[in-house]
Amino acid sequence: MGSDSSRAPKVQEYYDLSCNYLESAKISLKNELFEPAMFTAIHALELALKAALLTKTADA
Repeated sequence: MGSDSSRAPKVQEYYDLSCNYLESAKISLKNELFEPAMFTAIHALELALKAALLTKTADA
């Protein structure tokens, strides 16, 4: 149980950063900057997956 509570801040950090990257991607897309939008959207997805995996795995 101790490892779960120690991972929680890291999971939240990855999730928050993912949300920031996603917002940046939306702004780029709105300005028709397609390559930067795709780049930041991919990173948002990677961070969200990392957060999800940390919640599901026993080993950090």
